[in-house]
Amino acid sequence: MLWIYRSKVLIMYNQKPIMTVRYEINPPKISDDGQNARNVLFERIKMISSVCNGIHLTDSVLGIPRVSPFEIAKQIRESDKNIKLTCSLRVRDKNLNEIEKIVEQSVGTVDGILVLMGDKSDTVLNKDELVPSQVVKTLNDNGLGEKTELFLSIPSNPNFTKIQKKLMPSLQDFVRK
Repeated sequence: MLWIYRSKVLIMYNQKPIMTVRYEINPPKISDDGQNARNVLFERIKMISSVCNGIHLTDSVLGIPRVSPFEIAKQIRESDKNIKLTCSLRVRDKNLNEIEKIVEQSVGTVDGILVLMGDKSDTVLNKDELVPSQVVKTLNDNGLGEKTELFLSIPSNPNFTKIQKKLMPSLQDFVRK
């Protein structure tokens, strides 16, 4: 009986994990960017990627300008075809055309994109007053959500009814299609 129990435990451990563990890392600050800073970053990613399911690259945390997470993801992808990569995409300092271009260019490089408002920056002015939920809806409407997985950040006290209304097409739009 004990042997069967151990077998069940072993079988459970051999099954696909039900939880994803992603290591979140900040690309180098633009002011610190250089080959040495990137080498340190890539070494950290190489070391940690053996014990997690993937890497998540942030986008200018606290509004501090950093190297594009999509640029770093492209370099990682060149050396590791199997690692799961996701990136944050700030909408605060970009316009919709820039966002669509970034997403289109990232297809095949990143596995998913977390669309978020982003922290205010002292160095970059807001281009458009974009809202993450509207950006995700637009990207999905343009078919980009079928090419890469899109994630939406929500506040810690979300109004799910309001979010659902923003993301779901209205009944009238649904009937027309």
